[in-house]
Amino acid sequence: MILKRTLFISLFLFLLYGFHQAGFYEVLWSPFTELPEKLRVWPYINYALLMFCFVFFVGIVIIATHQTFYTIKTGDMISPMHSKMYLYLMFISIALGIMALIPRYYLSNKLVDSHYVQCKTESYTSRKSSWNTYAKDLTLCISSAE
Repeated sequence: MILKRTLFISLFLFLLYGFHQAGFYEVLWSPFTELPEKLRVWPYINYALLMFCFVFFVGIVIIATHQTFYTIKTGDMISPMHSKMYLYLMFISIALGIMALIPRYYLSNKLVDSHYVQCKTESYTSRKSSWNTYAKDLTLCISSAE
């Protein structure tokens, strides 16, 4: 039982490490930092889902760790206390995912107010995923450098 929980915790820690390696933390913190010369901006829904996943994964690790060390002897089932914790985690993750739209909106206004231009050739649009790349000046874009 402890081995299963340890593997479960390890899986979500590995996913959080993947977030770090992929640079997702920088995407989440971009509204709160100074604007760089060039910035890749994710759409609103992707930003909200990224925040949801981050909060959910961290919560899963915390609850599963608590569940491992403070087990209520109910066999292989999840105790009622832990199932409520998972339910609250889901509500908190959804709420923070929705509230993540506010800093993403603030980032868009910050880009507009700073007169950033969109690099058309570096931006990517598809049905599954898309992003826009903005720069302080058109000379920073790849297409104008050639």
